[in-house]
This record gives sequence, structure tokens and C-alpha cells, in this order.
Amino acid sequence: MQDISIMYLFHLAWRRIWAIVIAACLCAAMTFAYCKFVVNPKYKAQSTIYVTNGNINPGETVEEQEETDGVKGTDVSASVSLSFTVVDILKQPDIYREMVNTIEKYNDKNYRLLKNKISVSRSEEERSMLIYISATSTDKNEAIDLANDFAALCQTFIPNNVDKNIRVSTTNADSTSVVYPRTVMSTAIAFLVGAVLAFAISFIIDISDQSIRGEDEFVNQYEIPLLGSIPDFDNIVSSPNYKGYYGKASYRSRLKKHLTDSNNADDSKESVLEKKQIPFVIVESYKNIRTGVAYLLSREEKSSFTITSANAGEGKSTTAANLAVAFSQLGKTVLLVDADLRRASLHKKFKLENGKGLADVLTGTATLDEAIVTIKPGLNILTAGFIPPNPSELLDSVNFEETMKLLNEQYDYVIVDTPPLNVVTDSMIIAPQTGGVILIVRDGYTPHYSIKKVLGDMDFANINILGAVMNGSHPKNKNKYIYRKYSYGYYGSYYKYDYHKNGYNYDYTSKPESQKETGEQ
Repeated sequence: MQDISIMYLFHLAWRRIWAIVIAACLCAAMTFAYCKFVVNPKYKAQSTIYVTNGNINPGETVEEQEETDGVKGTDVSASVSLSFTVVDILKQPDIYREMVNTIEKYNDKNYRLLKNKISVSRSEEERSMLIYISATSTDKNEAIDLANDFAALCQTFIPNNVDKNIRVSTTNADSTSVVYPRTVMSTAIAFLVGAVLAFAISFIIDISDQSIRGEDEFVNQYEIPLLGSIPDFDNIVSSPNYKGYYGKASYRSRLKKHLTDSNNADDSKESVLEKKQIPFVIVESYKNIRTGVAYLLSREEKSSFTITSANAGEGKSTTAANLAVAFSQLGKTVLLVDADLRRASLHKKFKLENGKGLADVLTGTATLDEAIVTIKPGLNILTAGFIPPNPSELLDSVNFEETMKLLNEQYDYVIVDTPPLNVVTDSMIIAPQTGGVILIVRDGYTPHYSIKKVLGDMDFANINILGAVMNGSHPKNKNKYIYRKYSYGYYGSYYKYDYHKNGYNYDYTSKPESQKETGEQ
């Protein structure tokens, strides 16, 4: 369960900002269109009546009445009290019945309908004798007529039903105002409601999401070491400060196409790690993981390791390929083995044909020398070969055990790419033949229950877990990948950087690769 804090809510809103804005604008647009083109507007007309007793002059304020000779304070107070009485009387059905009976154009109306359209209220001033008559209707002229006719009727109705000495003066309505819908206010409210609803839905989805969230969450919840994380490529190139290949933001899509287009002639047999256009941070991420793995393997009898994941699509094969390249850059002999005999993929990453491979070796139809392909000096690959009908049985055979023993003796490092653990059991069979297992998890993708199941299964089988690698890491601050003003310390004397239009150019001629890794002077 995600800990809920102000910073968490802020980051959630920022991550979903476009969804929230779009939802808010959509709600606002729909509300505006509804108010403008669907709803029939209601208009309000307002007339006024002024009630006084016999000694008070209509139309004068209370202060003016008190200054008039012959007007007593008691008369003013009586008139103010009278206004309260008149308002109560005008709210009763009697005047509406009389309006229907005495005014011809309302003869066919129901008095309740008129009562619903007309409202009576007194001025908010405490000593006022002013009474407002408000009439609402979808027709402007009807609203004006209702207000004026009601006020005119009051001139006779009030003296006849309250006191004949009461004097009533009126002011007719001559214009209307729209009281419904209030388009501007409704649109603004709809915008806020849309934003709140979008955020609430995002919040519910987010707290319901069981996937791993970042390095800190992994370290806090699991006891196995996290060897490192590989940043998500899209997060890097979408940073406004990214100065990599095709530096300008408008060319980032061309960069991604260049890196993924299999038709590029200069990409032949080149892993992602070797492409010069890849940002420095990704290259160094693999090298940092390489350092941790090399240290852990130095304590094991075997210098081979298995790479697997809980589920498909978490990047284990890409990680295996790039780690093989990273280890070969140390001047070591490296063999990359594609032991996924169900869905082989490593040959595609190096633009190779999936000819003779591991399955052929295990079935005796090819030798290791015939199946192993040299990518470049120090880097070799054993592809999966043909897809056998019984991959688990082949991997659980004596032939595979003897093959792994031979490979461990011939190469400094053997990296075995295997199927996902939660899909098939092949990885559980392969892992004991290597020095340990590296588990690949994808940030924001791999569910916690999958990680727990995998770790539980490997613990039950007493399999050595070297650690985990987080792939597709999504830092909260994308500007973490700003390098043009960053000081690299001792790395600065080993690498030369060119941030011009040709992107990142690495010059490894100053020092041998082994020194770059260890930092020797």
C-alpha cells in the first residue's frame, strides 16, 4: 500500500496533469454547450412596491420621513412593521387567486403556477418599507408583465385586505436579467468538478496498483540487494534539458527511430549499450550493475549467472544482452546464452539468424564450436536454436549440466537468459548450474505479488539470489538526467564528450577500459 502524503498527492497530480486538465476542460466544454444550446434560459423581472400608513409620503426614505414636519417616529416604525405584514400576506394564495379572476390574460392560468413564478421579498435594510416583486419566466415579456401586473394588483389588494389607510406606490419593471443558467459560474464549477473527479479516479487507480514503485519501495520491502536501476529511455529524452543525439526536442522522435530501426546499416550486431547515441546515464547504469555483479560472483565458485524475471515484458533479455557487452568491455571473454527455448529473442538483438543453438547442442545435432557465434572479440553468443517440443526435459538433462560445466571453464563470464519464472519452471532448472540469479523487475509494471511469489519459489528451491535490477526506472524528477553542467570527478579524465549535433561521442583511447571501471590512475 502506498503511503499517502502531501508530496505523494502532489506527484500524483503532476504525473496525471494532462489527464486532469483534459477531463476538466471536457467537463467545462460540455457544461458550456449545455447552458448555451440546450437549456432554455429563465429571465427575471423585478418591480417594487412601497407601503406606508396614512401619514407617510411614499417614495421617501426613513430618514427623510423622520425629518418631515408632522411625521412622528411612531408612524415610521409602524410603516416598517407594516412592510413585514404585507410581505407575509402577499405570500398567501389569495392574491394569486384574485390575479387569475380579475386580470383577463390570466383567466386560463392556475394560480399555483403564478405563485411559483412570482416571489415577494422585503428589502434587507432593517428600517426599509420597500418590497420587491420578482417574476421569472422563459419568456422575457411574460416576466415583465407578471411583475408589473402583480405590483398593480397590490395597490388595491393591500388596502382592501389589510388597512384602507395604507398607501401603496409601485415602480414598474422595464427590463430582465438571466437568472438561469449562470453559464460562467456553471462552466467554472464544471471545470473544478472535472479536475477533482479526474484526480480522484487517478488516486483510486494509483493506490489500487500493486506494481513496484521505484528503488526505495523495493529496498524497503525486500531483503535481496538491488544491484542498480536502468532509467526509462522515454524519461530521459523527454527531459527539456536532454542534450543527447539530435539534441533539440523536435528531433527526439528521430533518435528513437534510429535506435529501433532494424534497417540501419550501422546497427549491425550492435547492442543498445554500444550505440553512441545512447545517453551517458544508461551506459553507466549497466556498468554500475556490472561492477556489483562482478563483486558478487567473485565470492562464488562459478562465474556464470542466470537472468530472469517474474513475468514477460520486463526487459530481462535486453538487460542480459547489454550486461554481456558491458562485461566484454573489461577485456573478459563473455558468452551470452539464450536458454529461453520457447520464445528465443537474443539473436534478434544482434541481427543474427537463429540457426544452430543450445537446443541443437543438447540434442547432439551440433557441437558448441558449431553453435557459438562470435559477435566481436571477447563477446560470444549461443542462441536458442530450434524450438524443441520438450524444453524443460532438455534443460533438466545431464547434457545441459555438462555443457554448463564446460562453458564455465572456457569463459570468464557466462550469462544465461531464461524464461519468466511465473510462466514456466525452466529458470528453476537452469539456476543451480550457475553462480546465482539476477531478477529483473520493471518499475511501475511488475506486481508485488509476482515478486513475492518468485522470491518464495527460489527460496524454497534453495537457489542463490545475487540480487535484482530495476528496469525502466521512472525518477520523480526527470531533470536528474542533466549532464552538461555536471562534474564527473575522475571519469572526466577518461571520457571526452561532444554535445554537438552528432550526440554523445565516447573516446576510450585515453585509458584502457579496465581502468575506467576501477578508477585506477
